[in-house]
Amino acid sequence: MTEYIRRIEHQVWCYWGVRAATPRKLAPRFLDTIDQLRRVDPLLDGWVWSNVEESFESEGEYGRTPLIEVRPWMVEAIEENMRREDDTTDPDPSLGYAMPVSIETKPDGPFTSVAVYDGDSWPCKSFAANSAEFSITDDNYKENPLVSFPTFKAAMLILAETWEATWAKAFPNDMVQKTDWDGMKPGWG
Repeated sequence: MTEYIRRIEHQVWCYWGVRAATPRKLAPRFLDTIDQLRRVDPLLDGWVWSNVEESFESEGEYGRTPLIEVRPWMVEAIEENMRREDDTTDPDPSLGYAMPVSIETKPDGPFTSVAVYDGDSWPCKSFAANSAEFSITDDNYKENPLVSFPTFKAAMLILAETWEATWAKAFPNDMVQKTDWDGMKPGWG
């Protein structure tokens, strides 16, 4: 049994079904999401874009660029993040696009991220074919002003409304504690 230690995260997950989308359509929606989050709290600024394609080429190391530098070519950046079935296959536009950004204040410190996956148009997928996630990872979350009901309520509404989600939830991951790779156990069990 492999022990898995997970840092404490507070998350918002939003899902919606299958729909085709292009980078040209996704770019303004994604930037609007980030701009709305910035208005919730000044700490939600300084986002860094992750190039997923570069992670396949460099064995997990993401190409990271400040989002402010990526904004002028956001359509192309999203196009480069076309999704794959797995790391052995070529990118496929019918699987959609990944749009990940994060704010990391220092190594092993608080980590805030937003990841949107949209454009998956495979007809056999479920209501959860596409998603948007907002997450704050911070073991010292009680001292983090972003880990609050107003922040997470605003983030959930922004993601759900902007991406037209059909299902959403917000939760801390310490409610469910993964103790081994074989299954999930309640955090209080």
